[in-house]
Amino acid sequence: RALKTSRLMLFPKKNTPRWIIFLIDTGICLFAIFLSYMLRFNFHIPPVDLKDLPTVVSIILIVRILSFIIGKTYAGIIRYTSSKDAQRIFIVISIGSLALAVIDVCSFAYAAKIIIPTSIIIIDYIVTVFLLVSLRTLVKVLYYELKNPRRDKTKVIVYGAGEAGVITLRTLDKDAGTKYKVVAFIDDD
Repeated sequence: RALKTSRLMLFPKKNTPRWIIFLIDTGICLFAIFLSYMLRFNFHIPPVDLKDLPTVVSIILIVRILSFIIGKTYAGIIRYTSSKDAQRIFIVISIGSLALAVIDVCSFAYAAKIIIPTSIIIIDYIVTVFLLVSLRTLVKVLYYELKNPRRDKTKVIVYGAGEAGVITLRTLDKDAGTKYKVVAFIDDD
């Protein structure tokens, strides 16, 4: 009974509202910016760069928020995340980082000053993509694990390691009501 209550608290029957996903994604981007600065400057940000930090954070967050709105990365149901969602995140973050690089080039052309260091853009890109995709994958795995715990399952072996065997594995893994856990594949080939 306590396990069922904790499952309902973590994963209510209704889907998480899109605005919460949007806020979480924005928070991840904010964290990625600060982590990028800490990594770039070896955990000691020089005062000159610290002075420009509010401007840089504002520019990056505005670009990321606009790219999230245009790309609708927050619109999917996280517990049903697929490779298409990861691909969309990758494309949206790539376009946003490209826009940041263009902003830097324009700033250098007109004011002879680089607003965002290129290394920060690159580190932020890698960290943001990694964290956004990892969060969605983690939520999906947790959802399926809590919805259908492994300890209550009967271990089975699938005969056939080809396409039909993989389809069987996916079907058994996706079905929340199944009581089977595939532990091995055997084949006559």
